[in-house]
Amino acid sequence: MIRKLVIIAFISFGLTQLSIGQGLQNRVNQATGAARSSGGKQMSVSEMRKNRKKIPRDWAPSMVKINYDMVPAFSTVFGAERTGQGFQASIDFDQFFFTAEYGQESTNRGETFDYRSDGTYFSFGPEVNFLRQNKEGHGIVFGLRYAHADYSDQLRYTRANDAWGDSNQERLVTAENPDLKANWMEFTLGLTAKVWKDLYMGYTVRYKVLRQVKGIGEFAPYDVAGFGLYEDNTAVRFNYYVGWAIRWREKQQLIPGLPAVK
Repeated sequence: MIRKLVIIAFISFGLTQLSIGQGLQNRVNQATGAARSSGGKQMSVSEMRKNRKKIPRDWAPSMVKINYDMVPAFSTVFGAERTGQGFQASIDFDQFFFTAEYGQESTNRGETFDYRSDGTYFSFGPEVNFLRQNKEGHGIVFGLRYAHADYSDQLRYTRANDAWGDSNQERLVTAENPDLKANWMEFTLGLTAKVWKDLYMGYTVRYKVLRQVKGIGEFAPYDVAGFGLYEDNTAVRFNYYVGWAIRWREKQQLIPGLPAVK
């Protein structure tokens, strides 16, 4: 039930951002005269497209953002089952970002058994920023990423050593998967904002699909590093980032007469 609510919220958030993006495009139309001709008549779709093609692009990168994920840090300090670290970097191209992430994750579960997993993961892919008229690096973004994880896990438990289950005849059983590899895709929705000088904060909600795991040996894993539970084919994860932008130039004012987002 909780997962369904999260997915519904995810979709609703996406539709909201598309609505915002359309509103921003309407502002572009007003500033560039795309909606109406100089004579005040309604322009055709083909004429509007021609006008939009005249909007200048600024493909040269202006900054790179280095972010630290506070969610695994919080889990490491206050949690008992999961520890890890997460880092993210993104570079801008016009209204797009190319974003890459790297992280480490370990889990320790069980009361009557001991299950441990440890590994690293990474993801990368493009994001589109709905706040195109934006010189400060704010973003309402939607993206698609490819993700991969390399990890291992181990299961230890005790069991009776004879057919009668004599508690005095127990032995330790150990099973492991030493070389697990996982792949999946992620749809991302996020918000990032400049809060002070070049300090940024923001969050990302990810919907993870098409999970595949290779290298399974003695038993099916319980966790997948960077993804979630192995038994789930899809997963939703929330990340909260704090980061710093390294700038080397100012972005151009894309459309004269239309105020930039500050």
